[in-house]
Amino acid sequence: MLGLIIGLLTGCAFAPPDCADGYERDDAGTCQVLPAEGDTGSDPLSGSLTGEIAIDVSAVIDLIDPITDVCSGSVGLDRVGSELSGTVTCRFEGQVDGLLGGETFEGTISGDIADDGTATGPLVLELGIFGVLDASWVGTIDEARLAGDFSGDLLVDVQGVIEANVEYAGSFEARP
Repeated sequence: MLGLIIGLLTGCAFAPPDCADGYERDDAGTCQVLPAEGDTGSDPLSGSLTGEIAIDVSAVIDLIDPITDVCSGSVGLDRVGSELSGTVTCRFEGQVDGLLGGETFEGTISGDIADDGTATGPLVLELGIFGVLDASWVGTIDEARLAGDFSGDLLVDVQGVIEANVEYAGSFEARP
């Protein structure tokens, strides 16, 4: 008899009633509003994102064959809401690296994310004696990654000795 009285005082033998439409019972037994369809209630790409960046360059200098190279490196971004900010580093892998002796270049990247998942922003990369690559990137963000592309050209004047028109095209991808 004592066991029956304790059982009655500590809980109910029946399951709680179903929650109303649009609600579900959480682990604590409380009915909570269901997130909108497809909305998990959290943003899987908030916080830190890291990945790789590659920038293909082609420089045309009078009387010399075009110089081509790739500046490969990393990108690190922090996302807070719809805003992105972070850093970029890269190092050339071929002809340009031979001229520079392994110098690593650093810069900044930032952007804004629209409601439709598109993203845009500036990328500024300090290129030492070559000047500054100042580009606008465009991209997309989804549940798994942020990806962006940029391209353009810049006139490089190395201490008044060499002048070259440099075309560049780059892309990056970052994940949590």
